[in-house]
Amino acid sequence: MTSTTSSGPVTRIVLSRFHPHVIAARKADRASAFLTLYAPRPELVFDRKTMNAMLRLSVRPFGAAGFCHTDNQVYEGVYQSKLHVTPSHKPVGTVVALGDRASKSWKIGQRVGMLNLRHAYNDCHGCSNYREGDLPNMRLCENKEMAGIQDGGAFVEYIVADADSSTLLLEGLSFEQAAPMMCAGATVWGGISKLGLSKDLPVAVIGTGGLGQLAIQFLKALRHPTVAIDNREEGQDLTRKVGPEALRADKVVDYNAKDAAEQVIKFGGDAGGVAGVVVCVCIPLGLPPDGFKFGAFDLVFKELAVCGSLVATKPLTDEMMNIVEKHSIRSHITTIDFKDVPKLPDMYMDKHLKGRLVLKMWAAESFYKAQASVYDATRVRLLRGREDMLGLVAAQLKHRAEAGLISQRPVWVDIGGGTGWNVEQMNSFISVPEIFRAVYIVDLSPSLCEMARKRFARLGWKNVKVICQDARAFRLHEHEAQAYERKEYKVKGHNVRDLDENADAGGAELVTMSYALSMIPEFYPVIDSIESLLSPNGVAGVVDFYVQNQIDFRGRNYIGGAIDRHCIWLSRVFWRTWFEIDRVNLEAARRDYLEYRFGTVLSINARNNFFCTGIKLPYYIWVGCPKDSGASTKKLAEIDAAATESPYLSALDLQTGATQTDIEIHSKAYESAIVNLQSSLPLPATWYQNHHWRIHYDSTLLKHARFNNSYIYAFTWEDDVADHRILKPSANDVILAIGSAGDNILSFCLANPRRVHAVDLNPSQNHLLELKVASLTALGYQDVWKLFGEGKHGDFKNILIQKLSPHLSSEAFQFWLHNGPSVFSSSSKGLYYSGGSGNALAMGGWLFRLLGMSSDVKKLCAAQTLNEQREIWQRSIKTVLHSKILTYCILGNEKWLWKALGVPPAQRAVIEADFIKTADFSETKTAKKNAGEEYMAFHEEPSDEALKSSSGNAIYEYVLNTFEPVINTTLLSTQNHYYLLTLLGHYTPSSHPTYLSPKSHVKLSKPNAFNGLRIHTDEISEVIARMRPSTLTIVVVMDSMDWFPPTGQQAVKQIRALNKALKVKGRVMLRSAGLEPWYLKVFGENGFSCKRVAVRVPGSCIDRVNMYASTWICTKEVGLEQEDIKTRTRQTSLAELELEAPAMHVDE
Repeated sequence: MTSTTSSGPVTRIVLSRFHPHVIAARKADRASAFLTLYAPRPELVFDRKTMNAMLRLSVRPFGAAGFCHTDNQVYEGVYQSKLHVTPSHKPVGTVVALGDRASKSWKIGQRVGMLNLRHAYNDCHGCSNYREGDLPNMRLCENKEMAGIQDGGAFVEYIVADADSSTLLLEGLSFEQAAPMMCAGATVWGGISKLGLSKDLPVAVIGTGGLGQLAIQFLKALRHPTVAIDNREEGQDLTRKVGPEALRADKVVDYNAKDAAEQVIKFGGDAGGVAGVVVCVCIPLGLPPDGFKFGAFDLVFKELAVCGSLVATKPLTDEMMNIVEKHSIRSHITTIDFKDVPKLPDMYMDKHLKGRLVLKMWAAESFYKAQASVYDATRVRLLRGREDMLGLVAAQLKHRAEAGLISQRPVWVDIGGGTGWNVEQMNSFISVPEIFRAVYIVDLSPSLCEMARKRFARLGWKNVKVICQDARAFRLHEHEAQAYERKEYKVKGHNVRDLDENADAGGAELVTMSYALSMIPEFYPVIDSIESLLSPNGVAGVVDFYVQNQIDFRGRNYIGGAIDRHCIWLSRVFWRTWFEIDRVNLEAARRDYLEYRFGTVLSINARNNFFCTGIKLPYYIWVGCPKDSGASTKKLAEIDAAATESPYLSALDLQTGATQTDIEIHSKAYESAIVNLQSSLPLPATWYQNHHWRIHYDSTLLKHARFNNSYIYAFTWEDDVADHRILKPSANDVILAIGSAGDNILSFCLANPRRVHAVDLNPSQNHLLELKVASLTALGYQDVWKLFGEGKHGDFKNILIQKLSPHLSSEAFQFWLHNGPSVFSSSSKGLYYSGGSGNALAMGGWLFRLLGMSSDVKKLCAAQTLNEQREIWQRSIKTVLHSKILTYCILGNEKWLWKALGVPPAQRAVIEADFIKTADFSETKTAKKNAGEEYMAFHEEPSDEALKSSSGNAIYEYVLNTFEPVINTTLLSTQNHYYLLTLLGHYTPSSHPTYLSPKSHVKLSKPNAFNGLRIHTDEISEVIARMRPSTLTIVVVMDSMDWFPPTGQQAVKQIRALNKALKVKGRVMLRSAGLEPWYLKVFGENGFSCKRVAVRVPGSCIDRVNMYASTWICTKEVGLEQEDIKTRTRQTSLAELELEAPAMHVDE
């Protein structure tokens, strides 16, 4: 609706959109469709300047509104109201916005009742001649608006009220009781005020319905003897029960009684006989459809005065509210829910109706009011995860402040904050009074808000403000000066339009919701408002109940992982039904919309073991940030460049220059991000992490899922000292290496190369590497040592949440929150007994205990000299480890080798092949062979039958050649942490990996220590295929080439891809269980020269691990793009390979 003044058109009100279910009733061939169900997204225009004398009230779900005789007349068509008018002219609610002039006398958050008159125009006859002090008499304005009759009424989410016709509700009066006061109360009070009677004069009240009951109480409060007259038993009975006993009628008369008149006259007594004062005769208030009839003789000869009264003025209404508060005047009300709105006309016309009909906008307040004092105590076990959510968002805030992303004291808005429990608990993570500039607790329940106010008055925290308001209507810029300035700057030159244009423009660095989202019926606008509340570098945190089927989220790459997210059918049905009883909604749409509107930083799915009964209640914790954070094309390209060594680095890294072979190459992560952006979806969660170490991957792919969220290696079986001696990595190197348990990756980072690409197909192996990197970044040395030296930390969950979480990707965090507490528990065996390799350690420990050798193992690991170590070995332990029974039963078992030691069948075949060849080469002397024949005989693959028959012997010989030299040449207690770990299950301060030394911690804990690290979860071939050609300088493939079968093209494809990614003279370092593995020939055929830099010979160690038979360096001599266009003049022959001495030799 628009109206015109001298200043031009003024936009006033646009009613809420209608719900599809509109109630249309035919009354005398007139469609009166004014009753509507609640519309979740209203369009309400509110301009602060042009509507300067107006208030904007939030009616639903916080306030209340009534339905009375006038509303029913509108429904019947008596007033010829326009169709689709929204009913009710008696709203009560909370102020959520103010016009400029209204702001001088009203405040946001005040509880207000609205009379049904709005907007006097001042220049009409009624306004000019009948005034209330300085204000126009709005009741007589010829152009006034009448809510619910001529204009939109109160059955909406928001309504505009006139500041000059609104009254403040006192705290002791509920919204349900306040609603009738705005109509019935104001009507009878206005009429009583016109009587002008002195106290103690008797008054009769005819009709004891809703108006009559209030009239009786008002008259009694004013000390008038009162007689109540009604023709209905319900009305008479109500008169005897409603209100405080002192305010009930002195006499009740049945209008149908023959002596009714005599009873009333007798009641008048000396006050004037039967004339007395009868409210609805002298002051007719109701509106009977057939009008009023008076006897002419009585009216004239008794000089009766008949005076109509529409409604009390604002000053009279304020006076009335004081009387209501002082005398506890109450209506008899029948409350209904929104779902029963269509029944209102029939309910009103029911002759058995008692009192007033009130639409209860928020039924939960009665529930909370009864429990407010014990709410916190009764929710401790039910609402799990709140402390974890607070710890996570506190850690994010601290990290962003340290990184310079938040430069001022932050503002926190806790939506649905209730009693303020969350805010007080946050103080255990960060100081709330000192850190936060302001904290706003926004909640609908007056009872819970009052508890919150008492809490912070007790604590003395002046920066905490409790706002009793609908979260959808909360606007930070109406409370915070800086948020208001941001808002003004954003909307400068534009119209302000709520709920979109009046939204905030940021201002809060933290927004949280704790078990509130599931209780909000219309959750979409709340989530939308969080987005407008958050500052660009802000953090949002939510914890709540949920149930969901995996079908709902399958295929989404932006949810941050799905460990334990799926809920079984029984859980979904039971919990959804159970919580619906208390109007708690567990449908998946709430969490889904949250994840759609924001970028996911961390996501957790957990179960609350309900009071230790075994009944598990699903809940989730979600930490997010603005959806557009880091989503610019430039930012994506910058991050992608470091994953692919692309030409974009030329602007960032002066050591990388353009080449003639430059082509546009992007990672799979970049392509996924672009697809999401084009679909208006958030980026995959890894893009929102604070560090870009981890490259996005699709965890749902079978090649990743087949590992069943478990790593094989808890420690690395590669000698990093030998690696560095052979490779001599420098600051100019770009290294790609298999991640495994990550120890060697960290060793390479100590050399500070330009880039280190860690690659592993198993996601859990990379989760372990991430944990190590995060720990070195965020923890002191003692905590790092407990985690990875001792393998145990009694406070793991707390340090994971409070210190490590900002430095982990969502999937890694999920993994460690799910598995870490049991792995690192003080009562567990420790980290190194987990994973597949942990099974081998556990088996060895069990065997030693069974044979009573545990004390000898400890002595072996503590030996201070090689002689002492050899003596213990020879005396007891060797007999067990070199037992052929053990070898045949355990080490000869394929499943054991793969599950426990990570030895796949193809690598086992290499070991067995070498055994057969060596045996044939050394023992079969029947005929003299020339050099070529001997070479071919040695390299010819044995038959399957030969392999099967030699299985146990081959592994036995391999184990014998592995362990014996290690014990004889390296001291476990100080030089060989690899075998020390396998025997003890942990490291010692004198024997540990390089990265666990205090000196290494100093270097790796520096802020930029891992800037060059990128962790890829994929096959090596897939990663190097997306590398910029000729950029890598070192590739370490460990023993992975042994995993390829000799048949097929897998090895050829990987070797050719390595050639393409490496610079000329770039090197591939590999280890093999074979002395001269078959694939070296393939390297030679594809542009590499192969050189054996270490070989295991009987009695000596190839390195401290001594697990592999040989180590090779394959150097790129020529690119395949050149090799393919010229005729090969020669082929590298394996017979020409140069052999060298072992890479490491330890003197006694």
